[in-house]
Amino acid sequence: MATNVSEESLYKKLHISREEMEELNLDHGMEPKKVVKNLLASGNTTNAEKLIRDGAYATVFLSAASKYKHFNKKKNKKKVLTCKEKKNLHLFKLNNEEQKYSTAKLIHKLWKSYIKDLLNLNDNQRLDNSRLQNIQTTLCKADMHGARLKVTKSPCNTHIGICGIVIMEKKNHFHIVTKEDKVKVIPKKHVQFTCKIEQLLVTIFGSQFCYRASERATKRFKSNVVIDFTDDALINMAVIKKLKSGWLVDHKDFINNSYTNETFVDKRSREYKIVFNEDLFRIDGEFLMDSEFTARNNQKLSTIRKRKRKAIADVNNFKELVIIDSFLKELEESKDCQTYFENLPKSILKDNNKLARNLSTDLTKRLSELSLPNKLIQDRPNDNNELILEEQTFFIPRGSKYVLGDVLDGFDIKEKYNLIVMDPPWSNKSAKRLKCYNQLTSDAILNIDIESMSEDNCFLIVWTTERWHSWVIDELLPKNGFKHSASWLWLKVTNAGKPVRPLNDIQNKAYEWLVIGRRGFEEIKIDDCNVICSVPCALHSSKPPIYQLFTDYIETELNTLEVFARNLNMNCTSWGNQVLNFQHELLYKKNFL
Repeated sequence: MATNVSEESLYKKLHISREEMEELNLDHGMEPKKVVKNLLASGNTTNAEKLIRDGAYATVFLSAASKYKHFNKKKNKKKVLTCKEKKNLHLFKLNNEEQKYSTAKLIHKLWKSYIKDLLNLNDNQRLDNSRLQNIQTTLCKADMHGARLKVTKSPCNTHIGICGIVIMEKKNHFHIVTKEDKVKVIPKKHVQFTCKIEQLLVTIFGSQFCYRASERATKRFKSNVVIDFTDDALINMAVIKKLKSGWLVDHKDFINNSYTNETFVDKRSREYKIVFNEDLFRIDGEFLMDSEFTARNNQKLSTIRKRKRKAIADVNNFKELVIIDSFLKELEESKDCQTYFENLPKSILKDNNKLARNLSTDLTKRLSELSLPNKLIQDRPNDNNELILEEQTFFIPRGSKYVLGDVLDGFDIKEKYNLIVMDPPWSNKSAKRLKCYNQLTSDAILNIDIESMSEDNCFLIVWTTERWHSWVIDELLPKNGFKHSASWLWLKVTNAGKPVRPLNDIQNKAYEWLVIGRRGFEEIKIDDCNVICSVPCALHSSKPPIYQLFTDYIETELNTLEVFARNLNMNCTSWGNQVLNFQHELLYKKNFL
């Protein structure tokens, strides 16, 4: 823009055509300066602007226009209601009698879609630490209208346990409508809330959340002070990849994540952290009997005397074989899954998984020699993460509860659960021959009163072998008031991502069944024959994590009971006479700080 040129010279350069003069009802002989000033004096600024042909004339126009009051007059702003006027009109006052939980559920459905897109939870990627930190930052600024919150800590005891959907958020309060169609006003200060977002269970510290929704959108937070993730979120980091027909999970990571935030102290006051012995997951090849492994190496399979079997798999197994084959193709096509398998430690020697097998045999023998009380009931105190019992040390995960005792003896568990997992000691010829555990008959399993321990809306998951699969569906589930909902498969793979046994092997299978029963939850649909894939632990009856996968189906907070348990899990009640076995210090390595 020319600034050194005089105003008069600029007017001289301003050319106004005859047509434009006639259009403006002006004399053709009038000087350009008078044209502009006459137009401004009449208030016709639009026509004056049409005469400006160059950026330099804009300066002249503005300098001339500044002399006229009507041109400088500020435009009237749109009238906005004051806070007092809004209050008098009752714009922020809810009619509590008209609020219905069924209507709020529609808002919650929209909120779930909004928060899923906001946090970018649509890509099924693994939730590592860096991604959780990004989610924390974003979540601090999210709109909470429509979120389902549960009060977990409050100075007012009557507020603890209240769960509902947010229908209004104010600076210092949440207005929540409960399932009973009652509106509760919960203060934020000194209160902790939990909120479930997909597979994450988030803790919101209300004292640091005392802002209006519009103010939070522009405020900078220290996110770890305002938002935190519960232990369930850490456990969900063990899900490597969610595929169309199932999940790839890391059992070892699941165990280690249970102790991520735990620090232990030995007798010499030295601090240390623990990790599960990774050698128990060194599954580098197929599970073979020693004779079969030797025969393969010597290439003399034809001379080995074998029991006659059918040459092909049973027709009844055809459906699951097709599903597993399809899942394995998905696994191969996924870059994340292949990267995961490439990074797993592997042994160069092909020794029939000798390291893992020998370690498992030795540890199983030593654990079987433990002499523990027949009846022990305990909740883990927050400040005590280990248990000394009969001069033996056991590591206890946070939030775990356990009943050490025989399930058949019964126990009066007053609490009810919305997810129950059973892994009964099924009778089979192999277990009878090896005498590795006490087996139960079908009648003994039917006598266990599962129905009295379950909520009105509850899932029952039963680990079973091929032989007992139909019996569980036809007898065990109906006996306890459950309907069969789906059957899933646990596929055991090596560190290279290959099945631990040939899929068409009739006797020794590479997979196990999970039968899922439903009590209530009529509106929830579970896909049949989903596949849970993991590298198995060499310890007998050590199962991969499954209960956290049900956060996709149960909207409320999980309350889990595991029957015939052999280990403890975070925020879960375990019951059985071997619940402490896999918590023994023999199975863990210590890393001193």
